[in-house]
Amino acid sequence: ESYAYATIRQMVKDDSSYFLAISRVQHLTWCKTFSDLMKRCFPQTAAVMEQIGALQPVGLEPILKRFFVTLLRRKHVLRIMDIFTGEGSHAIFRIGTTLCCLAHAHLGDTIREHCDSPALFWEGVRRFAHSKHFKFDI
Repeated sequence: ESYAYATIRQMVKDDSSYFLAISRVQHLTWCKTFSDLMKRCFPQTAAVMEQIGALQPVGLEPILKRFFVTLLRRKHVLRIMDIFTGEGSHAIFRIGTTLCCLAHAHLGDTIREHCDSPALFWEGVRRFAHSKHFKFDI
């Protein structure tokens, strides 16, 4: 436990923007970056997420504020934290975009029909991530 505390303390001390979005401005910057990345690289998934508000700062909280804790199994979150410790925020963006795209591909058009809020979208992502169809090999 003391090692975890020391690691987090060092992450915040040195360059907080690399690891953690400490301020509101940094958090909004992360949200904008994630949204732009989705729109540029994955326009179909981004269009669905944008339509229901999942690309707004509040809509991105399950990824950027809660670090997937509400979406994935504990062992998967621990693996993400391990990768995050070594690579920084880039890992969160890569894993987040991948998870969104996989969930969108799996859920298909039912997202547009049944989701009218970010909470419902993330619930669909959570159900997919806990299903037998989800493979987490990173």
